[in-house]
Formats: sequence, structure tokens, C-alpha cells
Amino acid sequence: MNAKQLLFLATVSAGLLCGPALSTAAVVTDIAIDSAQRTYAAPAPTRVVAPSGIARRFEGETIRVKLSLDAAGQPVEVGLVGSQDVNLVRNLLPAVSQWRFSPALLDGRPVAAQIELPILLVADPSA
Repeated sequence: MNAKQLLFLATVSAGLLCGPALSTAAVVTDIAIDSAQRTYAAPAPTRVVAPSGIARRFEGETIRVKLSLDAAGQPVEVGLVGSQDVNLVRNLLPAVSQWRFSPALLDGRPVAAQIELPILLVADPSA
């Protein structure tokens, strides 16, 4: 299997592309909530795009991605936490930029949010 056959699958903890599993694994970093007065629902992925060209050396690695989402659930800023590997920046970040999320909700209203997602890179089992 070569690098072009590697397929990225978002794996979060024990849940794979599962809204509730992803939303509980995502770390929301910008919402301050008075828990006695307000309710918050974390964003969850509604569309995931798999990148191509991820270097084989990243297979099995968990990469942390930080995203700023607008109130519609679209990424407006995507970056890596820690690593700034050129291969990941060139191949992973453009794919994650195409992801779509249900919006974060504060008291039932859509709001912008910043999240961090742990993403496990695995080989495509069909390749």
C-alpha cells in the first residue's frame, strides 16, 4: 500500500464518525457558559471529506486538529495542534476545511465555536 492509497478516517475515541461520540470528544474552547442559566450543544460533523496523499508514516497516528466554526457549522479556520508537518498541512487541512458540522447551539441558537478534534489516520481497508 502506498501513500496515495492511505485513506483518512476520522476516528474519535471509540466512536467512528458518530455525532454524539465526536461531539463529546471535541474540546470546545471558546464558549463561556453559566451552567445554571444556559444550555450548550456542541457541534457534530455532518459531512467528512477524506484526504489523499497522506504519508504512510502517519498511519495509526492521532493528529489533533483545531477548528474555528462559524454559526452555520462551516470551518473558517483550520490548523494543527503541535505538529506543523508539511505533508499534513498540504493534504489533511484542505480536506478538513471541507467538513461540515451541525452548528453549536447556545440556548437553542446557532453560535460560532472553536473545537479541537483528535483524528486517527488509518489505511483504507478496501485498498
